[in-house]
Amino acid sequence: MSKILQVFYALFSAILLSLAIQNEFLPWGSPFLGLFALVPLYIAFSRAKTARESGFLFSLTVSVTHLLSSFWLSNFKDFALFTIGATTIWYTISCFFLGQLFYGVFFIPPSKKLIIDSGKNPWHIPRRVFLFVSLYILFEWQKSTGFLAYPWGTLYMASYKWQIFSQIAAITGTLGISWLFAFFSSVFAEGLILLNKVPLVKTMHSSFYALAASLFLLFMLSMVYGTIIFTGKKE
Repeated sequence: MSKILQVFYALFSAILLSLAIQNEFLPWGSPFLGLFALVPLYIAFSRAKTARESGFLFSLTVSVTHLLSSFWLSNFKDFALFTIGATTIWYTISCFFLGQLFYGVFFIPPSKKLIIDSGKNPWHIPRRVFLFVSLYILFEWQKSTGFLAYPWGTLYMASYKWQIFSQIAAITGTLGISWLFAFFSSVFAEGLILLNKVPLVKTMHSSFYALAASLFLLFMLSMVYGTIIFTGKKE
């Protein structure tokens, strides 16, 4: 049952991300769905028992997202085998190996489990949030650069409706938008994970609140910057 639930989480993330970017139902995508797209995947990674399981979950999420969001590649008729088929196979294989790195983000050595569960390591939650976000952005960077670059299906594509917020790309590039979206998903997922911990430890609370405050501050700064730039353009 646990493994079935893990697969469901991975598929749910794929569906959320596919709906978040431009599609037949939402022509301009949905930033709101984009914010939560990685939450199920994050929770699935946190429960993975092996590196291979993490690799499988990431491979499943990316390949299904590719199929759902790039179905139009099948319109190339005789070339559909290469445009949609070959690319899906490539993502399935490459993301299986990349996904195994996520296991290291959430792995807790037996010798440190008691320390972490007791809340004596205040950096545990921030560390895995930032490592998760960094690895995911590394994946998007790899997907969007080079001769075989194909940025369709990346997180920042969900932000098109938020014109003010997306102005931050002038400073950070599009990956900066993806980073903020992934950061939101990670912090929200950590909040859900903490709700299942009984009893809650004060240091865990403090770490999470610090992350949430950082998230809020970054989003507010992005909105302020976007408002200034957007207002300047209209003048």
